[in-house]
Amino acid sequence: MNNSYNYKFFFILFLVFFLPHVVVAQTIGFTVVNSQIDENKENIVLSVERNSQGDTFLPPVSIDFNSQNGQAFASDDYQAVSGTLNWADNETGIKTINIPIFNDSIHESDESFTLMLSNCVFFINGSSPCNTSGGSVGLPVQLTVIRHVVTIIDDDVVGDINFSPTTYQVDEDQGTVTISVARNNGQSGDVSVNFQTVDKTANAGSDYQSTSGTLSWVDQEVGTKIFTVPILSDTLVEPSEVFEIRLSNATNGANIVTSTAEVSIEDTTNSGTLVFASTSITVNEGDTAQITVTRADGLAGALQWIIKRLIKQLPLVQIINPKRVL
Repeated sequence: MNNSYNYKFFFILFLVFFLPHVVVAQTIGFTVVNSQIDENKENIVLSVERNSQGDTFLPPVSIDFNSQNGQAFASDDYQAVSGTLNWADNETGIKTINIPIFNDSIHESDESFTLMLSNCVFFINGSSPCNTSGGSVGLPVQLTVIRHVVTIIDDDVVGDINFSPTTYQVDEDQGTVTISVARNNGQSGDVSVNFQTVDKTANAGSDYQSTSGTLSWVDQEVGTKIFTVPILSDTLVEPSEVFEIRLSNATNGANIVTSTAEVSIEDTTNSGTLVFASTSITVNEGDTAQITVTRADGLAGALQWIIKRLIKQLPLVQIINPKRVL
């Protein structure tokens, strides 16, 4: 039996029977199970630790790592990483993994990805897999935390959308009313919101023109957007009438603070005034009294209705007996 054969034979005996008893079981794993980081931070550093009890022989060990997508995607939210961590002969302690995090201006849910440890290898006269299953062959290594979840916390504030103001008053002969909608308290991402007029006591088609549409703000834009609603005039004498405007379907997570505005249409129809041409009339007995009424400063409304209102206000009529006139 040559020396080479003897060496291999005794080395195998050492691995199978002797090494598991003289090497205290060691552990390798992430120091924590999960972590969080704001997306505006540039990177996150994860720690992987090798531990062993007592002063004992610890051969060189390596373990691979790689990132895996979850809700967070490599190149969009973080930089994919992979590689190998190495501990030298009799070395314990922490090795680190640095992962760049990418910031964006998109409002989104918190997103996560995973780092995995695999392929533990020890080195004695070459490389051999670690004994991670509790068997009798190989370097006994207990892999503790091999899966680490990183959650990226979204820091983008989209903002609020609201009417500014929420009540409007317009004369019916004004032609249009201008409505203002503001975005504030945040500016991340593109945002849009729909608007629509809704009847109350005022009716679309007779008092105002039905109006709908979409208002939009681009990323980093705040401030006020406006739109107009046509107001329709008529010749009817009527009280103030009201319609609503409603906001809906805000995009990108924007918050609608005030969803309804109210517009009051004030009647400007002038029915005019009626006056008697004279406050007194003299007429001979047996003749017909001619009473002249003048309408001025407005033509709206029924004339008959106006006269009925003034019937008790007729002028004084003096009747003269012609027989008594010399």
